[in-house]
Amino acid sequence: KFIEPIYQIIFTLVLVGFQMVLVIISLVVVYPHATTERVLNSENTNDVPTLVVTCATPHIALIGLQMLYYTVLLIASNALAMLTIQFPANFNEVRYVAFSTFFIGIIWIAFVVVFFAIQGNREVQTAIISFAIQMSALAVLICMFGSRIFIMIVWPSKNVSGGMNTQ
Repeated sequence: KFIEPIYQIIFTLVLVGFQMVLVIISLVVVYPHATTERVLNSENTNDVPTLVVTCATPHIALIGLQMLYYTVLLIASNALAMLTIQFPANFNEVRYVAFSTFFIGIIWIAFVVVFFAIQGNREVQTAIISFAIQMSALAVLICMFGSRIFIMIVWPSKNVSGGMNTQ
């Protein structure tokens, strides 16, 4: 009953609405402040100071709360995908979703630990989060579509739908 498109749209709106509430609360509680700093360094050959603009990091508890929400969302979306995908018995799409979720979980566990371990260097923390997001997207693309693309490129003769059981 809850697999119909209207329920999926409502479910998505509830999840996105909750995430928006989390972000708005975090912006109200800890408003991000930008600080400017003039730095003289050896990279400047003309002795003109470099203006460095950094954003003050919000409270760690808010970041942890958002990461906890993303973890619950990841587990819930994996469970929902396994429950709602109804394909023929020989078309096992669930394993691609499970691999994708597994790799995203591993990536975020590794990168979040490194993010919190490096507290002093904002540039490295920003690079770590950016890299984790890019690796998550790449993991989803490879896990969901990698095998299909591999078969289309390497073995185009096996790219047929005759083996599927249609009813």
